[in-house]
Amino acid sequence: MELLNQIKDAGIIGAGGAGFPTHAKLTAKAEYILLNGAECEPLLRVDQQLMELFPEEIIRGLEAAGRYIEAGKAIIGIKGKHKKVIALLKERIAALGLANYMEVMELRDIYPAGDEQVLVHELTKRIVPEASIPLKVGCVVINSETALNIYRAMLGSQLRKPT
Repeated sequence: MELLNQIKDAGIIGAGGAGFPTHAKLTAKAEYILLNGAECEPLLRVDQQLMELFPEEIIRGLEAAGRYIEAGKAIIGIKGKHKKVIALLKERIAALGLANYMEVMELRDIYPAGDEQVLVHELTKRIVPEASIPLKVGCVVINSETALNIYRAMLGSQLRKPT
């Protein structure tokens, strides 16, 4: 089954808070796919925990989404203070043979580093126009949980749909 249909059938929506349907986000081509691993709120650690527990699955989900939209580069953005997770992600990216396609970039520990427009600028130096979306500057942004859910959908794991 085509990736977009797997994502749609699994009912995956962006796990970053806005709840935008992931299949809709992946219908356009983009130069970059960015993984937002930099939570805005200083006390949240969900992204870091998921990346520590499921690094390969998240990397594979990000890769699949990036290849689907024909992105030339996949970038994982994570705050530099998360050294253990950064080292783990870099090691797994290299072990999977993806170093030419995917990289981890460290972000400053500032608020709101996890904001989508801030993330795009920090990772690509592109500025998302006011009232626009990252796709306008050649970027698609997903977060770590969304990438994990994409990987699971690729395996045929149906996410529980709301009733």
